[in-house]
Amino acid sequence: MLNLILVLKRWLQPLLLTLFNSDTLKILQKFIQNYYHSPSRGGETLIEVIIAVFVVALGSAIATSLIVSALQSNSLSRDNLIGMNLAEEGIEAVRSIRDTNWLKYGFDKENCWNILPSAPTCDTAQAITAGYYAVEMDENFVWQMTKISSQEALDLTTNSPTNDPYRLEIVTRNTNNISFYSHNKLSHPAGVNYQEQNSDPEDGRFYRMIEILNVAPDSMEVRSTVQWISQGHVNTAPLSAILTNYQKVKK
Repeated sequence: MLNLILVLKRWLQPLLLTLFNSDTLKILQKFIQNYYHSPSRGGETLIEVIIAVFVVALGSAIATSLIVSALQSNSLSRDNLIGMNLAEEGIEAVRSIRDTNWLKYGFDKENCWNILPSAPTCDTAQAITAGYYAVEMDENFVWQMTKISSQEALDLTTNSPTNDPYRLEIVTRNTNNISFYSHNKLSHPAGVNYQEQNSDPEDGRFYRMIEILNVAPDSMEVRSTVQWISQGHVNTAPLSAILTNYQKVKK
């Protein structure tokens, strides 16, 4: 390797000295000055400047477009993730109500598995029936289920006030500073204060509807639909599940 370096140095050194001696550099400098200061080069220089500005502007426009597109894609991905999580939370809320009923009414799992959590006792008149509901946590972080009085389905394309009961707001429990999405329709007891996070850009953008259908003695279908408006378009995240009373006592 050392011999190769020495050979290259022996051959290249005279060549480099010839190309870059003071006389050669002066000739090259004079040629460049004459070329760019020639009267015939005026028009060409202006064209070169215009082309350069155009190339820079085009590159900047493409870069800006790519950045904007990336930001929009990131925003859409974030909204889709929040929407799907809220829809999944709706399904899990109804499942939690069923599981809590199994524990609360273990003496009669067959008839009490689908009782609304607001019912003080196992009253079949307070059972979950087909229709539209809102689910949210109460002050003890227990899921509650409220039937929508209007029984109008969620549809943000109509901009109807019947969508308001489905609107989710971000609230913070002051006692432990925990924030969560809530319909903010439940009455909280005195001494437990909740604060709406109106400054949060996500507050009030998402709406969630729980639909109960195909109710049978031992099963029901739960559909959780979340909608929100992004970039002028209504987006929807739908999920569904079949809940069964598989823990009932078989006779």
